[in-house]
Amino acid sequence: MVLNQKFHTNNQSFVYFDINGAQKKVAKGEMTQQEFNALKEEMGKGNYIANINGKIKAFEKGVEIPVPQILYNEVETPYHFIANLKEFADRMARKHGVYKASKDAPIRVYHVLTDDDIKTVVNGAQEAQGLHVDETSVLVQNIKTGEFYVPKKDYLAKNYTKQESMGMYDVYIYTGEVQEWTFCEINIFAALWEGIQFLATPMLRIDNPKDVYGCNYSVFMGDDTKSGTHKILGFFRACGTQYFETASTLAIGAAKAPFNPPRALAPEEKVA
Repeated sequence: MVLNQKFHTNNQSFVYFDINGAQKKVAKGEMTQQEFNALKEEMGKGNYIANINGKIKAFEKGVEIPVPQILYNEVETPYHFIANLKEFADRMARKHGVYKASKDAPIRVYHVLTDDDIKTVVNGAQEAQGLHVDETSVLVQNIKTGEFYVPKKDYLAKNYTKQESMGMYDVYIYTGEVQEWTFCEINIFAALWEGIQFLATPMLRIDNPKDVYGCNYSVFMGDDTKSGTHKILGFFRACGTQYFETASTLAIGAAKAPFNPPRALAPEEKVA
């Protein structure tokens, strides 16, 4: 549950209130309904943003106001509000083209089953809290980024293959389907996964129109300190008629490409 992320416009300050996280704490008995009501009342005395029923809402002293189009974090980095991430991603695909990519980050799958929520610590700093593993899920760590998360067992079986066993965990590599991503040249914030995600010049995954999401560019591509989490396999642009094997090669016709042209670049699916 997030309460301490602060953002501002030119004349207003906002706190990100993870209202869905708080409600989950109530459902699990970690917070009473009275404590939740008191927290919401306290938040209502100031300004906050929250994901409510899958949409970002902004409040000023308890009264809903229009969501600011740009929010700045504590170091003055701007993030642009995206109300419809799918429509925005389609526009970015038309503008920048579409990358065919595969995950290039092995994972650790831990042998953990507990009724208690899990808090993870990486290099002495808390990485996540409130992770819950049941009979249908597994505790996973991305080896490259250190990130912990809890995917479903059927997703793991469909997209990963066990490589080796290391005692308390197994190492898996990605062997799932090729993904489609496009680039966004601005920082954005949008409603994702019952919360609000703030993403820095993200890559946006677009092959599933019902599940569009983003990954920070430096994580996806890597930087001077670490390799990226994905491997670029090819690149389409010009409404899917041009295909590039790498950034430095000449274009070849889409008919010679090893992949089908992306849905987002199909001529009949024009984006306003």
